[in-house]
Amino acid sequence: MVLTEGSVMDVPALESTQQEADTRIILHTLYSVQYEGVDRVVIHASDTDIITMCLHCGATYLSDLPELWVKAAQNADLPIHEMVVAVGPSRCCALHPQSEWQRCHYLFIFYCKKKKRHSSREA
Repeated sequence: MVLTEGSVMDVPALESTQQEADTRIILHTLYSVQYEGVDRVVIHASDTDIITMCLHCGATYLSDLPELWVKAAQNADLPIHEMVVAVGPSRCCALHPQSEWQRCHYLFIFYCKKKKRHSSREA
C-alpha cells in the first residue's frame, strides 16, 4: 500500500508474508529505489537488526543507491553507504540479515576507527 497526496493505492510488489517490520522496511526500500527512482533513503530505527540488514543490503541489493542512512538516535545518523565502502563490501555481504548484534557492533567500531585514521591523515 502506498499513500500519495491523500490517496491510497495497493501495490502488488509490496505484498509480503513477512511479519517482521525490519524486513518489510527493506522491502519498501528496495521498491522505492527500483520503481520510484529514489536515490536517498533515511530509515529511522534503533534496532541493530535494521543496521545489520542495511549493511548487508547496501553491499548487495542496494549497492547502486547513492545514499542509505539509518537514523539510529537523536544525533546518530549512520551513513550506511560510507560504512559499506570503509568496512568493505565483502565483509558486509557476509553478514546474514538476521545475524547477531555483535557483528554489527564490530563493523561499526571498525568503521569508526578507519574513519578516524583517515581523518587524521587529512589534517
